Order: sequence, then C-alpha cells, then structure tokens
Amino acid sequence: MTILSESLTESAHIFTIKSIEYVSCVVKNYAIYSQYRYLKRRKSVYGLSIDLFLGMFLSELFSLYLYGFNFICSNTVAIQYSRRYPLYYTKEMIPVSRFIILNNIVSLFLLILIGLRFKEFHKTKNVYQGVSKMFITYAFGIMCIVFSSFCICGNVLGGILNINYIDHLNILWAFNNYFLESYFLLPQFSLNYMCQYTKGLSSKFEILFGISCAFQVFKGLIIWNSSSMKVFWFKIPFNLKTLYSSLWNLFFIGLILLQSHYLYLDKKPTVAFKLNANKIIRSEEEEDKEELVVVKTV
Repeated sequence: MTILSESLTESAHIFTIKSIEYVSCVVKNYAIYSQYRYLKRRKSVYGLSIDLFLGMFLSELFSLYLYGFNFICSNTVAIQYSRRYPLYYTKEMIPVSRFIILNNIVSLFLLILIGLRFKEFHKTKNVYQGVSKMFITYAFGIMCIVFSSFCICGNVLGGILNINYIDHLNILWAFNNYFLESYFLLPQFSLNYMCQYTKGLSSKFEILFGISCAFQVFKGLIIWNSSSMKVFWFKIPFNLKTLYSSLWNLFFIGLILLQSHYLYLDKKPTVAFKLNANKIIRSEEEEDKEELVVVKTV
C-alpha cells in the first residue's frame, strides 16, 4: 500500500509539473502572437528592441537543437546516458517532452514573422535600436559551441580531448539556461530606459509573458520543495525551464511592467528616427565640406 501511494504521489507530481509547463508554453506563444498582431496593426517597430526577439529566437533554436536534435534523434546521447546512469535511464527512455519541442517550433515561426515586420517597418526605428555588440558576441559564441558539437559528434575532438558527448551537452544546457534563457529581456528594459518610452512592446505581451513566467516560477518552486521530486528527479523532462531562468525572466518583465504602467506612462516618443538622424548627419557633413571649400578658395 505504501509503495502504491508513493507511486501515485510521484505520478501526480510529474503530471502537475508537466501541466504547468505546458500551460506556460502556450501562454508564452500567445504573448508572442499578440506582439506580432500589435506590430501589424501599429505599422511601426519604434521602441522595440531587436536584441529581445533575436535573443528569444536563438534561445528557442538552441533548445530545439539541444533537445530535439540531440536528445530525441541521436542514438549516441541515449547510449551514453544509459551507460553512465544505468539505474535511471535506458536507451529507449530519455525524459524529453515532445510537446515543449513542438512549442519551440511554433515560437520560432512566430518570431520569424516578427522579424519580417522589423524588415518591413525598418524606417520607423529610432537611433537606439540596433543589434548590440553583446548580442553579436553571444551569436559568435553559439556558432563556436555548435561547431564544436559537430566536431565532438564526429569524434574529431572527442578522441583528442577525451570528452564524452553528453558532457558537452551538459555544457550547452548550462549555457542555454544560465545565459540565453535568462537575460533576453534585459535589452528591452535598457531601451525603455534610454528612450523613456514603452509603446514598442505590446502591453498584452508584457502581461501574458509575466503570467507565463509566474507559472514557470510556481512550477520550479514545486520541484524545489517536493520531497518526492528529490527522489524521482530523473523522471523530470530535461527541457523544462529552470527556476533560475524563470526568476530572472519574472524579474525583468516586472521591471518592464513598472516602466510601462508607472514610470513612463503616456510618455511620447522623443528620440529621433534612425533614418532622419542619418540624413541630418549627412547634411552636416556636406555643410562642413562646403565650408572647407569656401575657406580654401578664400
């Protein structure tokens, strides 16, 4: 009877955790869709951080590569996990949620649509909107990590450095959770501060994304405080969001909500458009050249 009750408790906890995660994923995708509709209706990307959505895109793409391509499609990963942890995993049983992977694909599609809106309304960007050096560094780091992944998979570096492929995937997991998925909202917060304007991001996106983050934090706290999950931790899907990244996302979306609903409420755009600023700079350069020509002739 005790074994049966423990099994039921474990199954109930796993079901609850997965359900909360799935609801959070659906709410997040609806938030992204709301932002897409907002841009389409507004016909402007003024005040919206490009880094925010590029960071989200890279995070979703990285998750799809890490969990979909490696944990589901790769026999190498399944074999190495079953050999290293024979009591917890088998070659046929690696806990990865396919529903979350499907949501990653949906998120990527919606983020591509938002990227197309950036291209369509690029003339409405202000002087602070652009791809930052930090994001370029992130992208370069990701390219290096993915390249090394293929090298190790092909045993080019694996034999020399004596690195197991799953050790490399653990490094990728840490990079994705502690960097990519934790700080992609920071550029939008910074842009709001520099422009003192918050209409670039849809209020519906802010609220829905905040609800999604709250679900993630609630789920993380259940795992953290559950005694049964400390015993059956190996049954939790690998691609669930961590409590660390969820707390940071909730913190940053809270700051953005504070900016849009209190600090910069009803503020009008005051920063110059990027296109106009470039014209002004060019005209000033032409005036300087004309002055130099006049001086030389005199």
